[in-house]
Amino acid sequence: SVTSLVPDRAWVSGGARLLLAGADFVEGVTATIGGKEAAVRWKNAGLLEVMVPAASDPGSVDLVVANPDGQKASTSFLYERVPTPPKLIVVTPARGPTHGNVTVVLKEKTGSPAM
Repeated sequence: SVTSLVPDRAWVSGGARLLLAGADFVEGVTATIGGKEAAVRWKNAGLLEVMVPAASDPGSVDLVVANPDGQKASTSFLYERVPTPPKLIVVTPARGPTHGNVTVVLKEKTGSPAM
Protein backbone atom coordinates (compact mmCIF):
# COMPACT_ATOMS: atom_id res chain seq x y z
CA SER A 1 0.00 0.00 0.00
CA VAL A 2 1.00 3.63 -0.55
CA THR A 3 0.42 6.06 2.32
CA SER A 4 2.28 9.18 1.19
CA LEU A 5 4.27 10.65 -1.67
CA VAL A 6 6.60 13.63 -1.21
CA PRO A 7 6.50 15.66 -3.33
CA ASP A 8 3.27 14.64 -5.08
CA ARG A 9 4.11 16.64 -8.24
CA ALA A 10 7.06 17.49 -10.48
CA TRP A 11 7.84 19.23 -13.76
CA VAL A 12 7.28 17.40 -17.04
CA SER A 13 11.05 17.56 -17.63
CA GLY A 14 11.45 14.77 -15.04
CA GLY A 15 14.48 14.12 -12.86
CA ALA A 16 12.85 14.83 -9.48
CA ARG A 17 13.39 12.46 -6.56
CA LEU A 18 10.26 11.27 -4.75
CA LEU A 19 9.99 9.57 -1.39
CA LEU A 20 7.13 7.07 -1.39
CA ALA A 21 5.98 5.72 1.97
CA GLY A 22 3.79 2.70 2.41
CA ALA A 23 3.92 -0.91 3.51
CA ASP A 24 4.97 -4.33 2.25
CA PHE A 25 7.50 -3.16 -0.37
CA VAL A 26 10.09 -5.84 -1.15
CA GLU A 27 13.45 -5.69 -2.89
CA GLY A 28 12.96 -5.77 -6.65
CA VAL A 29 9.88 -3.53 -6.51
CA THR A 30 9.26 -1.56 -9.72
CA ALA A 31 7.39 1.68 -10.42
CA THR A 32 5.74 3.41 -13.34
CA ILE A 33 4.55 7.00 -13.52
CA GLY A 34 2.01 7.70 -16.21
CA GLY A 35 2.90 4.32 -17.73
CA LYS A 36 6.62 5.16 -18.00
CA GLU A 37 9.20 3.14 -16.10
CA ALA A 38 10.74 4.98 -13.15
CA ALA A 39 14.02 4.16 -11.43
CA VAL A 40 13.40 2.83 -7.91
CA ARG A 41 15.68 2.49 -4.92
CA TRP A 42 14.27 0.19 -2.23
CA LYS A 43 15.09 1.62 1.19
CA ASN A 44 13.03 -0.74 3.35
CA ALA A 45 9.58 -2.36 3.48
CA GLY A 46 7.99 1.06 4.09
CA LEU A 47 10.06 3.46 1.99
CA LEU A 48 11.06 3.81 -1.66
CA GLU A 49 13.00 6.47 -3.51
CA VAL A 50 11.61 7.00 -7.02
CA MET A 51 13.08 9.10 -9.84
CA VAL A 52 10.49 10.84 -12.02
CA PRO A 53 10.75 10.14 -15.76
CA ALA A 54 10.03 12.93 -18.24
CA ALA A 55 6.49 13.32 -19.57
CA SER A 56 5.19 14.91 -22.76
CA ASP A 57 2.25 16.77 -21.18
CA PRO A 58 1.27 18.17 -17.80
CA GLY A 59 -1.59 16.55 -15.88
CA SER A 60 -2.57 13.94 -13.33
CA VAL A 61 -1.31 10.37 -13.86
CA ASP A 62 -1.12 7.14 -11.90
CA LEU A 63 2.03 6.16 -10.03
CA VAL A 64 2.00 2.37 -9.72
CA VAL A 65 4.41 0.27 -7.66
CA ALA A 66 4.60 -3.48 -8.17
CA ASN A 67 6.32 -6.11 -6.06
CA PRO A 68 7.98 -9.01 -7.89
CA ASP A 69 5.07 -11.29 -6.83
CA GLY A 70 2.63 -9.10 -8.79
CA GLN A 71 1.05 -7.21 -5.89
CA LYS A 72 0.43 -3.58 -6.88
CA ALA A 73 -0.42 -0.30 -5.20
CA SER A 74 -1.07 3.07 -6.78
CA THR A 75 -1.54 6.74 -6.04
CA SER A 76 -2.01 9.85 -8.16
CA PHE A 77 0.88 12.05 -9.27
CA LEU A 78 0.81 15.44 -10.96
CA TYR A 79 3.09 16.56 -13.79
CA GLU A 80 3.37 20.35 -14.05
CA ARG A 81 4.50 22.49 -16.96
CA VAL A 82 8.05 23.82 -16.61
CA PRO A 83 7.76 27.56 -15.92
CA THR A 84 9.08 29.85 -18.63
CA PRO A 85 11.81 32.16 -17.30
CA PRO A 86 11.33 35.89 -17.86
CA LYS A 87 13.07 37.42 -20.86
CA LEU A 88 14.80 40.68 -20.08
CA ILE A 89 14.65 43.28 -22.81
CA VAL A 90 15.63 46.46 -20.93
CA VAL A 91 18.09 47.17 -18.14
CA THR A 92 18.04 50.79 -17.01
CA PRO A 93 20.54 52.36 -16.63
CA ALA A 94 22.77 50.43 -19.04
CA ARG A 95 25.84 51.74 -17.18
CA GLY A 96 26.55 53.08 -13.76
CA PRO A 97 29.22 53.97 -11.25
CA THR A 98 31.32 51.21 -9.71
CA HIS A 99 30.61 52.41 -6.17
CA GLY A 100 27.03 51.10 -6.34
CA ASN A 101 24.08 52.84 -4.70
CA VAL A 102 22.20 52.99 -8.02
CA THR A 103 18.65 51.78 -8.61
CA VAL A 104 18.47 49.38 -11.54
CA VAL A 105 15.17 48.65 -13.32
CA LEU A 106 14.75 45.33 -15.17
CA LYS A 107 11.86 44.96 -17.62
CA GLU A 108 10.48 41.70 -19.01
CA LYS A 109 9.28 41.20 -22.54
CA THR A 110 5.76 42.03 -21.33
CA GLY A 111 6.96 45.46 -20.26
CA SER A 112 6.23 44.94 -16.57
CA PRO A 113 9.13 45.31 -14.12
CA ALA A 114 10.80 41.98 -13.33
CA MET A 115 12.16 43.19 -9.98
